[in-house]
Amino acid sequence: MKLLRTVWLMIAIGLFSSIAFSQELPSLAVVDFDTTHTKNNYLGRQLAELIGDAVINSNLFDVVERDKLNTIIKEQSFSGSGMVDPNSAIQMGSMVGARYLMTGKVVSADVEKTSFTGYGVTTTEMTYIMKVSARVLDTKTGRVMFSGTETDSIYTQSTNSLRVSGKGAFVELAEKIAYSFVDRLNKSGKFKPEKKEELALVKVKFLSEPDAADVEVDGVFYGNAGGEIEVPEGLHTVRISLPGHDVWEKKVMLRKESKIIATLRKAADIRISHEEE
Repeated sequence: MKLLRTVWLMIAIGLFSSIAFSQELPSLAVVDFDTTHTKNNYLGRQLAELIGDAVINSNLFDVVERDKLNTIIKEQSFSGSGMVDPNSAIQMGSMVGARYLMTGKVVSADVEKTSFTGYGVTTTEMTYIMKVSARVLDTKTGRVMFSGTETDSIYTQSTNSLRVSGKGAFVELAEKIAYSFVDRLNKSGKFKPEKKEELALVKVKFLSEPDAADVEVDGVFYGNAGGEIEVPEGLHTVRISLPGHDVWEKKVMLRKESKIIATLRKAADIRISHEEE
């Protein structure tokens, strides 16, 4: 009986391990926050970067690289900041490979100032107050998964000879608010590791003229044309090439028993050299 319990325990541990290794963190893209309601335009990008850092440190999401995100936004003419609409979120998420998209806006960034003079010294008391709203969209459905507002403030005091930077105070507030949002996302329990979806492999016949050209799918070499090759199912960029010939490249839907036929023409410089002879 004891042996049987030990065997079942080992099986359970094995199953748990296999499940753990098959899971991955959901991906998140953070768009620059809208700052049209404030003069502090730098805060939009600052908030997005700080939230990205906080998310990475929390180990809650995999964060899409901002360079990649900004390139897609620019190329596709998406709104670069603010409350992205659900349809744009779905398109953007698909292009950058993000399951979730976080957007938001700086509702207000105000300063309350009080000054008084005593003993020949002027003291200024400043209270910096910032209010930020944010939401997270599911890029598969466009559904809002999280929506909330955070408000925080910092009190500073300066004299004639010692002044506090207003920009520095707002950046500090942005960092506090960023971590508050990520803490709320974590506590919501809505964002958990997902099972990694492995692409199914299908046998596709690749033929080329001339024969035996290199076959690449999404930049990965899979073999040479002239027979069946196992490749990922779905929409992919197929590139078929042979030295001395123009490259054949198309976006193709690869399915079971598909057939791809590529006729490769000799490269232009080779045709010209033959004509000169």
